[in-house]
Parts: sequence; structure tokens; C-alpha cells
Amino acid sequence: MELQIGISLGKLTFGTFHAPWLIYPSLASVPVPHSQDNNDDSEIMSSSLTTNSALDSQHGLAGVDDILNQGRHYILRAFATQDEGANAPAAKSRMPALLVCGAAGSGRTSVAKEIARQLEADPAVYAHAVYLDLSKNSEDRVATMRSNFKTWLSVATWHRPTILVLDNLDRAIGPEVEHADSTRAKQIAEVFVSVFAPPRAPTGVAILATCQSQSTLHPLLSSSHIFSSRLALKAPNKDARRDILARLIEDRLASSDMSRDPENSINFTSLATQTDGYSATDLRDLVGRAIHQAVVRSSRDKVKRPILILEDFTAAHVNFTPLSLRDVKLQKSEVQWSDIGGWS
Repeated sequence: MELQIGISLGKLTFGTFHAPWLIYPSLASVPVPHSQDNNDDSEIMSSSLTTNSALDSQHGLAGVDDILNQGRHYILRAFATQDEGANAPAAKSRMPALLVCGAAGSGRTSVAKEIARQLEADPAVYAHAVYLDLSKNSEDRVATMRSNFKTWLSVATWHRPTILVLDNLDRAIGPEVEHADSTRAKQIAEVFVSVFAPPRAPTGVAILATCQSQSTLHPLLSSSHIFSSRLALKAPNKDARRDILARLIEDRLASSDMSRDPENSINFTSLATQTDGYSATDLRDLVGRAIHQAVVRSSRDKVKRPILILEDFTAAHVNFTPLSLRDVKLQKSEVQWSDIGGWS
């Protein structure tokens, strides 16, 4: 039985979040006010205060075991240290805060959610997880953000021990941009520091934030030393890509009428070699393109049940651009051979 918990901040809604490395079931989410002018087409869920319960652990992550262990152990140690210092009320305390950095498609959201899920299930803490996506708050006014920060911290304090997941923090508190009004960015950063880094922070609350890199956050967050630890995500290595591809394909085949050719099995090691530098999102997109190729081929050959073969991935690679190279314009040299004294 899954317990859905709601906070009386608005209308209770339900949604499903699909991450490239990890798939979660329905989560109870309560919308937080955000700007109506923000036209972000991101596929991630809209900004909401989400309380998680019984998160699905069936779908694991690949190639990030060390990252998950480091994140989980950091928060466990922080909670244990707070418990040890609970008898010293005069001592100052800082809220433990962990920053997960990774480029688009690196799976930083999935990693943060998995760390929170593991802490929810850990008998040492049985932490409560509160998830917020700040990508929809990029245009909110300073007063609105101040109210949001205080509300989120109050909810986290009420349910402690709590992991407060602030996803896409850099979308709401980014750096000051040249030739633009930087007053708002600085003010929101100052409000964030005042709320989440007071002289004596509440115990039992840990922040787990995600961003593309430290340089995409406002400098005040770095100079204030709010985040005492940082985890950097890189593109998955060959073994991780092999595991991700195998898992994605199995999931897609299990949810469709498609099957694999038993006489011509897919060589995942070979696919992993061909996808060097691909992010988790790239691998997901590639699998989707390969399945589309299989459907088209089966329809052309009048096969009732599509069969996925290695050649479908070869066709899927044609004109496929990894996420890191999308919208990148490559310069083409206009210098001719004759311009440097060669034969024309």
C-alpha cells in the first residue's frame, strides 16, 4: 500500500516522473506558486513540493554506485554529528548541504532522488524526502521566493529528519549576467543564504541540491560556504553504458509487443563502445530511435510482431546528434587549397 501525503498549500495533483536512469512511480505533489510567464519545455516535472513515500527501488542506477554511497554517507554522518551535539545548545550549527553537479542529461536528478530514496529506507534514519524542482521558479519575484524558501524549510523541519531536494537550483539562483539587471539574482541569493544558512540552523534537515556546475550558481552561494560537499557527475563509462542500454532495452521490450531475435542477440558491449561520450539521455534517445527503426522495418517487411536487432541501432546512429552537441554550430573553413599555393 502506498501512502500519499499532501500538504495544505494547494490542490493535490498526481504525476509520474520519467528519468533517464531511474523510473519512479506516481508521487503526491502539491504545486508551489510560480511565474506564469515561464515557458520551459523541459520534460522534468513542474515545480512542486513533493513528499515521497515508498519510492520504487526496482529500477536501479548504473555506474554511479560510488556517487550514491558518498552522498548517502555524507548525510548520515551529518545527522549523526548533529545528534552528538544536541546537548550543546550554545554551539552554532550549519545545515548539512550537498551539491550534485552534472551537465544536461547526466542524470543528476535521478542520482539526487535515489540518494533520498535510500535514506528513506535506511533504518538508521528513515528520513522523509521533500522534492522540489526550481526550474519553474526562474522568473519568480524576490518576495515569492522568500515565501517559498520559508515554507519549504518549515515543511522539512516538521517532518525531520528530512532530505530537502532542491533540483535545478541554478535555474532559480543563477549567476549575474552582464548587460542585465543583476539586482534580482543577488537579492534571491541573499534570501536563500539568510533562510538556509542562519547562525543556528534547525537540526535534522539536510539539503540535497542539483545544478549543472558551481559556475552556474550565484557566486554568493559559493562564498557563503553553504554547500560543504560536492559530487560531480561525468558521462557514464563503457561498463555503465552497457548496463544502461541493457536496462533500457529490457524495459522497453517488457512494455511492448516487440521482442529480440534469439538467433541474433544484441551485443551490448559493442553498443557501449559505439556510444563513447554519450550521456544517459543520449542512450535513452538512441534506444527510442532504434525501436522506431525496428517498427518501420517490420512494417515494411509485413512482420506481425516487430523484432529488435543490432542493425536497428546502426540505422538509429545515422544523423543522431548527442545532447552535448545539439545547437552547436561547427565552423567550416573557407580557405581553399589554391589560397595557400597549392594546385587548384
